[in-house]
Amino acid sequence: MPETYDVADLERLFTAMQGDPLALFILVDVTYGLRRSELLGLKWSAIDFENKNIHIGFKVTEAVVNGKTQCVMNSVN
Repeated sequence: MPETYDVADLERLFTAMQGDPLALFILVDVTYGLRRSELLGLKWSAIDFENKNIHIGFKVTEAVVNGKTQCVMNSVN
């Protein structure tokens, strides 16, 4: 069963992430509940600030290509 953060957990998380270069990713993830692959595939062009909407069009996953593991961006559409 998935676990969720309560208010105290979120307060600790927000305090701990201050000044971290990944803070924006963490905030977006906590706010929208994206999967790691969706968060990593997010592009600025997918964010509609005017209508307050995010379109998840890509995801990044690991795949073995020619015997080597690498990150691969896939279209979700």
